Amino acid sequence: MSDVNPRISQDIWFEIFKELPVKILGKCRCVCKSWHSLIVSPSFMTAHLKHYTRNDANSVILYNETVKSSESREFDQISIFRDLDMLKQGNRLHTSTCPLILPRISFVGSVNGLVCVSERNYFAPKDHILIWNPIIQKSIKLPKSTFTGRYSVVGFGYDCHRNDYRVIKISHLDGNTPFVEVYSVQERTWKSICAKYLVDNSIKLVSFSSCFCNGVIHWQILNEKVGMSSSRRVCLLLFNVTEERFAMTELPEEIEKSKSIVFGIFEYHGMLSMSLCDYLLWGSLNTLTKCQIWVKRDYNVETSWCKLLNVCDYTFFGYSHKGPIQYLGPNKELIGFVKESNGQIVSYDPKTCQITELGLRVSESTKFSAFSESLVLLDQKIEDLTAA
Repeated sequence: MSDVNPRISQDIWFEIFKELPVKILGKCRCVCKSWHSLIVSPSFMTAHLKHYTRNDANSVILYNETVKSSESREFDQISIFRDLDMLKQGNRLHTSTCPLILPRISFVGSVNGLVCVSERNYFAPKDHILIWNPIIQKSIKLPKSTFTGRYSVVGFGYDCHRNDYRVIKISHLDGNTPFVEVYSVQERTWKSICAKYLVDNSIKLVSFSSCFCNGVIHWQILNEKVGMSSSRRVCLLLFNVTEERFAMTELPEEIEKSKSIVFGIFEYHGMLSMSLCDYLLWGSLNTLTKCQIWVKRDYNVETSWCKLLNVCDYTFFGYSHKGPIQYLGPNKELIGFVKESNGQIVSYDPKTCQITELGLRVSESTKFSAFSESLVLLDQKIEDLTAA
């Protein structure tokens, strides 16, 4: 088909298309060759991504769940909701089935509209890792890395200086020897990097949950100081994606003294955040009694941690926490609690103190995350997407 209204310049179409959601742009690609060339151009995809990630109104809710088919086969599915109201109504904006078919899937993280998933089992070598854009249904299956240790953890981040998405894998071949590898989407290869920092600081174990914020991947770890067996502090292990450098930071003293369980780290409006919970064993229930949300107002200032939300004692009596809180709504609504009596996932509104059942049941792979749709991977060739 010939160009649509050739009197309108490419620059004007560029600005018009930049405002459109990904699904509509997918249809526009089929209208004419000039539109297709514009939409798949690296300059447009970068501009569209910056526009959507800059505007908080374009951030949607991503929900990962395990569902059963009519043949009782389990598979992982990602659903996207425009906002919390749509989530409460069960009105899904988009649903995609994960291309990685494994018995147990772990949601590693989401960056710029891409989702990284891997094997969930901590003691698995994590040979199966996928980077996936659920909106445009394109993905990259990573090749097996060199080291297949007894247990491994994975992180996912973005190098803005090289415009490159990277997966970091920390493997332990035995109890004391960590190996670190980084996969580059641009180069399509794994490479080994120095793990001396992990060895020198006796870091042997990092958590499943990771968070990418401010160019850095964060994991929650438990650090045992040498010579002080009673001193076990919850810390954060950091990996700067651009500099390929590790670091470690301790949490505020008030958090340490509270003896609450740090359940998860996540990003909230560009700030590194964490959830803390207190539990009480009540009969057969492990019920919540308190929940706090802390945020780091200035990423580069260690003393900038502050308490954003403090839920009163026993508000969540009869509710449990099946995983880290990974979503905090625009009005500080919390998602991630489960009603013990029926397994329903609920939200909590701190302004009204109202707990609302969301019509969703918790599963082993349940995960919530803020998500911004993007065109990343749109220009990838089909043969690249199935490489093993």
